Amino acid sequence: MHEVGHYLQLEAVKKTGIERDQFARSAYNRYYYAAFLDVRSMLAQLDPRWGKAPHKSYPELLNGSISRTFKKERRKATKHDDLELLQKLDAGNRATVALASLMALAYATRVVADYEPLEHVDFTSAQRFSLRNVEITEAHDWEDKVRLWTRAIKEAWRQFNV
Repeated sequence: MHEVGHYLQLEAVKKTGIERDQFARSAYNRYYYAAFLDVRSMLAQLDPRWGKAPHKSYPELLNGSISRTFKKERRKATKHDDLELLQKLDAGNRATVALASLMALAYATRVVADYEPLEHVDFTSAQRFSLRNVEITEAHDWEDKVRLWTRAIKEAWRQFNV
């Protein structure tokens, strides 16, 4: 998906008129789905029911159930003076907060790209554009950030689910 998004991004700057806008919107869509699929895979690994959660619920799920679980496990680790586990849980929780924020932004951007054609893509330069103040380079980076944060979340989760 990410490669398709990048292709669409590059094509968008070559196009003119309505095609330019359509290719740009499609790039945001593909970048969103690349990130979404990685997060869904992680959620399904943590709890198979979470892999079926609706897109819009991801930030709430991350900030809710997963964050609460990390906090509960952190209290246990504190009682046992398990500093290594505390570090992993803290890293996992920070990643959870960051990932929830990214997924809220990415979802909102994807919705605008797909369903609000009157909101135009702003082509700020020959190579760059934005949609609702989300630069395409930021969207391009979503998947890398997701992979980094899902790795930290899974690593922390594994520590108390062995």
